[in-house]
Amino acid sequence: GSFLTPDHPSYAAALSSCYQGFAIDAPPSPSSPPYFPRAAASSAFRALESCGLYRYDVTQPFGPGTRCARTNVTRLLVGDDGSSYRYLGVRMFAHPWRALPGEP
Repeated sequence: GSFLTPDHPSYAAALSSCYQGFAIDAPPSPSSPPYFPRAAASSAFRALESCGLYRYDVTQPFGPGTRCARTNVTRLLVGDDGSSYRYLGVRMFAHPWRALPGEP
């Protein structure tokens, strides 16, 4: 896939509009390795997916009290046990920080 990186011509425009307030911790110097290499990130996301941790969003498109409908979107929230996140009426509960099944 492709990524929108700081050297892309559209990066500044996206950052100032769609991602206003977004912050990134840059490596100490341009020659420093990235904090989380893409290969490691991809591997981590695949491991989360293989454990079945992603869940489909469910909404009530016709308002509260109406039939629920599953969306085509899957998400995963990882965080402190019991924490949750709410966006556009969808509440997600965090999968607690801990090792994946089969890991120490």
